[in-house]
Amino acid sequence: MTRRLLEDQGPITWRQFREAFYKKYFPDSVRRQKVGEFIRLEQGDMTVAQYEAKFTELSRFSPQLIATEEEKALKFQDGLKPYLKNKISILKLGVYSEVVDRALIAEKDNEELHQYREQQRKRNRSDGAPW
Repeated sequence: MTRRLLEDQGPITWRQFREAFYKKYFPDSVRRQKVGEFIRLEQGDMTVAQYEAKFTELSRFSPQLIATEEEKALKFQDGLKPYLKNKISILKLGVYSEVVDRALIAEKDNEELHQYREQQRKRNRSDGAPW
């Protein structure tokens, strides 16, 4: 049905196709729910990669909320875990891909630091053990 409606109008734009697709496969209630999820989205227990995937998925339902590259970058940054957000915000990045890249690097660095400290703690315990 959607195909016939669109074909009768001649060539269509991507925007027209997307609107018709969303109307057919995503009822208004689902779209509103996805917009709400996007507005409330935070990294929480997700890795940066998982958060980025969810952000990308939900942002498709709310393009008006991230109309510019800077708005998209800031929205993503604001949802990061506090320790990552603090590291990234001082860089004042306005490009989404750069924010994601720096967040991935900061997350990896933090994990490496955590592993190093854990090794040091174990080593210190074994050094003090009586033989």
